[in-house]
Parts: sequence; C-alpha cells; structure tokens
Amino acid sequence: MTSRQRSLPEIVDALIAAGLVDAGRRAAALDVLAADEAAVEPGAGAPASGPVPQHRWWVEVAGYVGGAMVLASVAVLLAQTWSDLSFGAQSGLLVVVSLTLAVAAGMVRGRDAEDRADPVRRRLAATLGTAAVLAASGLSALVVDRVLHDYTAWPGAVAGVVLTVGGLLAYRHAPSVIGQGVVLWGVIQTAVLVLEDLARDAFDVVPANLDVAALLLLTGLAWWWLASRGTWREDVVARVIGAMLLGLGSQWPVIDGEHREWGYALSVAVAVAALVVYQRHGHWSRSALGITLLALTVPEALIDWTDGALGGAGILLVCGLALLGAATAGLGLRRRSEEPAG
Repeated sequence: MTSRQRSLPEIVDALIAAGLVDAGRRAAALDVLAADEAAVEPGAGAPASGPVPQHRWWVEVAGYVGGAMVLASVAVLLAQTWSDLSFGAQSGLLVVVSLTLAVAAGMVRGRDAEDRADPVRRRLAATLGTAAVLAASGLSALVVDRVLHDYTAWPGAVAGVVLTVGGLLAYRHAPSVIGQGVVLWGVIQTAVLVLEDLARDAFDVVPANLDVAALLLLTGLAWWWLASRGTWREDVVARVIGAMLLGLGSQWPVIDGEHREWGYALSVAVAVAALVVYQRHGHWSRSALGITLLALTVPEALIDWTDGALGGAGILLVCGLALLGAATAGLGLRRRSEEPAG
C-alpha cells in the first residue's frame, strides 16, 4: 500500500475530476495538502492531535520587529552619511545588504520538506527576500544613473525590471502577498516609464491617458490570467488585484478628465465582459467588478451629458437606479451560473 505522501497527486486529481478543485489550482492544492501532511505526520514537528504551539506567533512577530529595527537603523545611518559616501562605497553597501538579506532568506526558508511547509518560515523568508530585491533594485538604479546620467528615465526603468524579475524569483522561493505586490510594482513602474518617457515620440499619436489606461487594462488581464493558471498562491488576492487594475484602467480617462467618452465606453465594455465571464466561470471578483463599473459609469455619463442639470435629487436617483440595476443583473447571472447543466 502506498504512503499518503505518494498519493497526494491522486487525491488532487480526484478532487479535480469531481469538480471540487479547479484544474488551474492543482499546484496550489498540492502545496496545501503537503503542508497539512507535514503538520500531522508523526515525528514531523508538533503531535498530530496536539494544538499548535502558542509561542510560534511570538517568534514570527519578534522576527519582524527585530528585522524592522535593524533595517531602520541602517536606513537612518545611510540617510545621514549617504551623500558623503563615494559611488563605490554606496554600491558596495547595497551589494552587501542585498546579498545578506538574500542569504538570510534562503537560510530561513530551509531546504527539507518540513521546513518548506512551515508557513512562518515562508512568510519570514518572503519578507527578507523582498527586502533583498528592493536593495538590488536600488543598486541597479544607482549604477545606471552613474553610467547614463543624461537619461533620467533609464534608472527607474531598469530598477523596475529588477523589481519584476527579482520579485518573481523571490516569489518562487517563498510565495507571499508582499512578493506579489513587488512584482506588480515593478511591472507598473517599468511600463509607465517606458511609455511616458522613453517611447513618447513613438506613441505620440495616442493620447497620454489612453496609453496608461491600456497599460492598466493589460496588466489587470495578465494578473487574472495568471491567477486562473494557478501562478499565484494567494489566488483571491491576485484576482482582486486584477479586478482593481481593470477597473482603474477603464476609468482612467474619466479620472484624468480628458477623453471621458473613452472612459465610459471602456468601463461599459469591461463591465459587460466581466459579467459574461462570471456567468461562465464564476468567482465573485468578476461580478463585483462588473456591478461596480456599471454603478459608476451610468451616473457619470448622465451627469456629464446633461451638464449637471439633474440636480442633487436627480443624481441620487440615477445612482440608486444604476446600483439596483447592476446588482439585479449580477444576481441574475449568479443564479444562472449556479444552475446545473442539462
């Protein structure tokens, strides 16, 4: 008879076949079962029937507080002496900080299965790894600024690339919400600087707010797609980030104040697409995005087109009707999505 460890993939496959687990979340489901097995396996830590030791969260908090105090002291020291240091000294300090944090992240994470299944180790390693990536990003910006001091956008763009690539590597080593956020930060920073500063002449025919809107929409779609593929361990957080990016991108022309009609059109298109996808594949983040965009866009467009002639009461009425209509549409799609096929 095979051991439970060897049958984990079979368990997950059975759950997928039964429709209880999405196929795109197979890797995440395996991680969860492996962590549970490490927690209950006799001789692999705490007793199978005993409670989780109460001191563990104190250890984690102490690690965060201690690390924060060390980083704060280093930051204060550097802030006081940074301008007096030579380029070599500045670069050397950032190299030492980045490597030290990266090594610490590797040691905390551990190499055997028991250590890697420990959520406390994973979170601490993710924090240290993220700090190492931030230091490496600062180093890259410093070096590029020294070499290409006449091109103000290049240091930030290269730093964004380092944030993206380094963030992905750190995330693979120790997944966490903060790691996902660093990757997002790197992608947005790189793309915005490339669009706004380095490639403005090439995209001169496109209004500035529309290229930013396109960037946010594409990033949101990519985040949703990666979430559906099981790339992000924090599935719900990733889907919420994707929804927020899609909503912000579609509303960007309205927020910016120019080409507002494009914002209305994009918002309605994204809302309808989100509700249609929700009807087919579910997940509340899609319905929330669609309902929110419809509830925002209808009053915005009416107020804009009537030049504010509706008055306070009229605006409240339109907003209420739009919200009720969007909610009704969302409930109807939810009911249809939950109906059994055939």
